[in-house]
Amino acid sequence: MSAKQTILISFALVAALCLASACSLKDDAAVETCAKSFGQNYFNLRLQQALALCTDRSYKWIEFHASNISQGDVDVLNAQTDSALCDIDDIDIDGDSARVKMTVRNFLLCDSIGRPGRMCKQGKCRLTLRKEGETWKVDLDGPVTKTEE
Repeated sequence: MSAKQTILISFALVAALCLASACSLKDDAAVETCAKSFGQNYFNLRLQQALALCTDRSYKWIEFHASNISQGDVDVLNAQTDSALCDIDDIDIDGDSARVKMTVRNFLLCDSIGRPGRMCKQGKCRLTLRKEGETWKVDLDGPVTKTEE
């Protein structure tokens, strides 16, 4: 193999790596944006906006969550001066699927039947996202739950 061929092959490999890296960074940003927007809407009970960021099969879980919110829960949330905030801790993308670990602060925790929810200072949750065409969407397979403090 000549020096010219070696240089051309090396250049092609570097170009391919750069292209793959750029696609990965674009997906990371899109996943982060979608997950954070979903979390901010979901945990602030803006469920219609959260639903717009979900796959079709997630509808039943948003509907389930909405059906379990009482006026007492809304009153507790409305008494707060600060809204829920979400930060992305980790993103793991595998093809058209992504797993996101998120920290949520100042959110309504509804974990007792028959009693209004209570405010939780901080918790962690996990989301799965799926790529539909060029768009990333949250793909719920159950209610969003707090995994740890």
